[in-house]
Formats: sequence, structure tokens, C-alpha cells
Amino acid sequence: MKIKKNERTKLGFILIGVFLIVLGIIIYIKYVSASHLGTLTISGTTELCGDYNNVWDTVYVTSSGVLNICAFNGTANTGFVNISLGPAGNFTVAPGGLINGTARGSDTVPGTISTSVAALQGRNGNNWSAGTNSTAPNGGGGGGASRNDAANGAGGGGGGFGGAGAAGGVGTASAGEVGGTGGLIYGQTDNLTLRSGSGGGGGAGDAGVGRGGQGGAGFKVNAGLGIIRINGFVNLSGWQPPIASGADSGGGGGGGGGNLILYGANITVDSAVLNVSGARGGDATATGTDDGGGGGGGGGRIYLVYSTISNTSVTTLALGGTGGQGAGGGGNGTAGTIRHNLTAAMFTDNAPKWFTPSTNNTNPSTGDFVRHNINWTDDGELSFAVLEVNGTGAGCDTTANVTSAAISGTSNWSNLTWQIPSACDGKAIGWRIYAKDFPGNVTNVTDLQSYQVQLSANSCTYTSGNWNVLCSDNCVITSNVAVAGNNITITGTGTFTTEANITQYRNLTIRGTDTSNKCRVRCFKGGCFKH
Repeated sequence: MKIKKNERTKLGFILIGVFLIVLGIIIYIKYVSASHLGTLTISGTTELCGDYNNVWDTVYVTSSGVLNICAFNGTANTGFVNISLGPAGNFTVAPGGLINGTARGSDTVPGTISTSVAALQGRNGNNWSAGTNSTAPNGGGGGGASRNDAANGAGGGGGGFGGAGAAGGVGTASAGEVGGTGGLIYGQTDNLTLRSGSGGGGGAGDAGVGRGGQGGAGFKVNAGLGIIRINGFVNLSGWQPPIASGADSGGGGGGGGGNLILYGANITVDSAVLNVSGARGGDATATGTDDGGGGGGGGGRIYLVYSTISNTSVTTLALGGTGGQGAGGGGNGTAGTIRHNLTAAMFTDNAPKWFTPSTNNTNPSTGDFVRHNINWTDDGELSFAVLEVNGTGAGCDTTANVTSAAISGTSNWSNLTWQIPSACDGKAIGWRIYAKDFPGNVTNVTDLQSYQVQLSANSCTYTSGNWNVLCSDNCVITSNVAVAGNNITITGTGTFTTEANITQYRNLTIRGTDTSNKCRVRCFKGGCFKH
């Protein structure tokens, strides 16, 4: 069967396409295997602290598993957990599993028995700054209570975050006692920056005065284009202080609720409880009219960002804490925020983008290794790159000469090398590079680039020494040549024609490429080899 030229071209590109697809599958499998970050399975009690960036791509909390967020202790990377699972992670909490961050976002502060200095403010969960002795709020931290005589007490202010903390109460027989002011609201409903709930302020009263409550922790999961499944419990609520037991006393302010951020293309929250509520203020139970309850903590924030969601029988809580009991009860904290953000645009797997095409040699010769360079960026994860080259002329007109390499990250170079065959001598070479990403396997290709291969000097001209002739140069000798006692070797495939006399040679060797690709030597117009 005879195939026409245009049909050969179409067939060639079809074969190239098949080759690239097969090569892509092979490299993709290798890439997926090599890029798997690992799995964290929690079946007992495990404590995590701080940031975990691309440590795992799968986290699974079993039905008996408890993931404790390490409590804030005044050092960095405590009071929160922030997990990023790569471009397409999988985070699952099975039914019965628990993420526990209650009372772990900011530490507790003591109350005071002083009649001249206010109790400490609660810690500010917006920046983890410690409080001072003041009835004013410390940002989100509740103010400390103050009393001016030993016969009365007052409650500390509740911690704030998504909702405001409430002021602490004072006894009805107050002689100038001041309850701590409630902590302030901070952050935004749609903010992806992780924070924690603030602490309540300390109470003021006799021995056994109430401590300020801890705020709830921060917990964030970024699964990228993957999936988050919550079928268990996430508890990031604030802490209710213990009862203030002094005769003339004040309860501590309740801790503010924590921060839950779930970011993933697909979120499933079924038969689950998500709780970022503020805590009740501490009670003051002495009899009479001398004690004040602590203010309730403000609710925290829940922010879910997704492309698709399933949320069947889910309970989401961001309540403000009620005021603590006392002759003068503390106020109630206000509710926090629960925000859903359906935004498919954030989870679109766009094709890789290319920049800065170059080669290490813009005017190469045959036999040179040319490195073809492209800078790639991607919104997911780069996967692999393939080089395609194409020249003009017999033996150089091929796109099957390709090289490939795995690339990774969101920004990387593909530096692919190809050795120029002798058939491309003097030819223009076109090249381009294809790149794919993960997990969408989306492809992009550069514009066609080019460079010129230098034309090598042909072997038809004798200068000195042994004369090595390439039969493929198809020489035609028109002037007499004297080789001065040296050897002549003619090799390869083609035709060597002499119309003049070639003399003074020692040995003459003529050798084709193989039995099917011969070198033909012709003596013409009376010229020939004459020993």
C-alpha cells in the first residue's frame, strides 16, 4: 500500500500523540507514586502542635481516635493546628472520632484578692499577647475585675473572637467594684488566617477567687482539590472557669470560642458536631449580696470554603457563653460566625503556565547536546514535561525524538536535552515542550521555538593527511587531486563522483553503511582513481 505525503504527515502526528499519551501515563504513575506524602492514622490519642505543611496527604481519625490540639503554653506553634495536605488531600474524621481544642487556644489567668490592683486581663487570641492588670479588654482578651474593699467581689470579662465577650458582674452591695470589660471582636467571617479564642479576665474577691477561662484553639485543614469528611466531633469551645468559692468573690470570665477553617474542593459534613462556642462565665456562689459572676465568652468562627458540599444532620455551634451566677450575674457573650463560601473558582485546576523559553546553545552543530529550558508555574502541582523537536529534510523530519522528565512543585524549570543527529546538519529545528499538572492532569504546550544548526564543512575538499570522505555529502570532484601518499576512505550512504584524476594515494577504502545502504563511486568524463 502506498501512503501519500499528507497521509504520512497525519499518521506521524497520530503516532506522536499516542506516544505522548503512553509516556504521560507512565510518568504520571511514577509521579503519583513518588509524590505520595504519606498517611497519618489516629486511632488512639495523638497531640499535634502548630503547622504541618505537606507532611501528609491523608489524615484519618478513626472512630476511636482523638486528635488533641496542644494547649497554648506561651511558646510558638501552640494553641493551634494548621494542616496542608498538598494539591489534593484527604482528611477524614470517622463517626465517633474527635478533634479536641476546647480550652487550648489561650491560657488561663489568675484572679486577684487585691483591693488596689485589678486582676489580669485574658490573653488576646488575635496575636497571643499577654494581658496586664486592667479592667479594660486586652483586644479580644477579657478585662480583669477590680474591687476597692475586702467585703465585695466582681467578675472578670469574657473573652471575645467572632462574638464579643461580656462584662463581669458586681455584687449588689458594691462599693465601687468594677467587673472586667468583655473582650472585643476581631478577624473577619471569611478570613483564612487562623486564629484562636481569647481568654477571660480574672475575677476579684477573697481566697478562692475565679480564674479567667481559656479560649478555644484554632484548627484548619487545607485539602486543596481533594476532600474533607467530618462525621465525628470538632470541639474548639472556650473553657468555663471553676466556681469562685470565697465568701466575697468574683467568677472568672469565660473563654472565647475557637476557630475552625475547612478548605477543600469537596466537603462532606454528615452526622457531625462542629462547636466553637464561647464558655459560660465562672459562677460566684457565696451567699449574700457581695459577689459577681464572670462574663460569658463570645462565640468563635467557622469558615467552610468548598466547591461542593454535603451537610446532612450537622450541628454547627458558635454560641455566646451565658453569664456566671452571682448576686450580680455576668453578662452573656454574643454569638460568633458561621460562614459557607461556595466558590468553584478557587478550586479550578488551571493548565500550567510557561515563561522564559531558552536553549543553552542558539547556534549548535551536529552531535551537540542542546538543553531546552522552560519555566513553568501551576496552581496545583506540576507533574511532568515532554520535549518535542522537528526539523526539515530527510532523516531530520521527525517528532519522535523526544525526551521527558518529572517536575514538581508550583514553580519549576523543565530542562530537557536532545542530541542533534548528523541528518540535521544545517537544518532549522523547531521545538516545544508540553507540561501536565496534578491532580487534574491538565496539559499546556509552549509556542513553537526554533534555532539553526550550523552547516558543517563538507568532506569533498582535500587539504592534507588522510582524506576521509562522507558518501552522504554526494561529492562531485571536478579538479585533479594529489593525496601525497595518504589514504582515502569513503564511507556511508550516497554517491561519490569524480570527473578528474585522483592520484598519489596509498590505500583506497570504499564502505557503505550496510548491504542495503551502499556508497556508489562513479568515474565520469575520463576522471578516476589512478595509482
